[in-house]
Amino acid sequence: MNIQRFIDARLAAGLTQEELAQGIATQATLSRFESGGKIPSIKILTKLVNRLDISLADLFAVEETSAERVIRTKLAAAEYNLIISEYVAADEILHELDTMAIDQIDLRDWYVFVRSYVDILSEQNIERAILRLNAIVIDAAEHAEIYLYLAYTGLGMAYARQNNVAQAEQYFERSFENVMSLQNEHARTVWRKLSILFYTAEFFSAHDIETSDLLLKALVDLVSDQHVTYYLARAVYLQAQNAIKRNASDDLIHELLRDAYAFSKINRNTVELEAIEKLLASKQFKA
Repeated sequence: MNIQRFIDARLAAGLTQEELAQGIATQATLSRFESGGKIPSIKILTKLVNRLDISLADLFAVEETSAERVIRTKLAAAEYNLIISEYVAADEILHELDTMAIDQIDLRDWYVFVRSYVDILSEQNIERAILRLNAIVIDAAEHAEIYLYLAYTGLGMAYARQNNVAQAEQYFERSFENVMSLQNEHARTVWRKLSILFYTAEFFSAHDIETSDLLLKALVDLVSDQHVTYYLARAVYLQAQNAIKRNASDDLIHELLRDAYAFSKINRNTVELEAIEKLLASKQFKA
């Protein structure tokens, strides 16, 4: 069994042994597997590999080429930086990749997703992102469903930044009405569903706080069900911003900001920590 493949997948996902094992097994069980080769029960191992978005077959398969492994590791690191709003760091990692060497369709789609979102969120080249994402939409049958829904969401984000609210909402709706039916079989699928929920909630926060709050509740529920913390800090912080807009009580706003701060520390999200500290220092909680 290729245990190193398992370890590489865990590290690429940014998970500690304790975080990966949560709700499945003890950290000691995972440690004995990684360091001593003691294989856990098939039920436990299946749940662990599903959370890592790999299969049992991957642990027995011929090792992928070193070039493919480097690409996969860098894309995972770039996506993690995207999640915690470190767009400059994500951009730097993406620029290290030889895009001409990315010939596998899943790796190519992964690159297009992360590259496009970084371009949109940092407002570097929105038109280029639209072209890339439209290519997935136009040829939808050739791509995994999750990448199609991420493309819809990315297009919504792009058009929102171009103040084309009506077209943006159409794409967000197309993504949301399909993505929640996907099974939560892999950790990375869960991450991406959380991405779609968060950016859709962020879009609606500007003009429909009720819908935004409902989406954020769905996100928090999914986080709880799947024992992951990605996007939780950003979701709770957005809940606090929505609470400010609807003139909620200072006690509720403080509670949400404290929770967001705690989750940001867990995820090492320095961008979110700085934003929360600034808001708490200003004590300006009224819209």
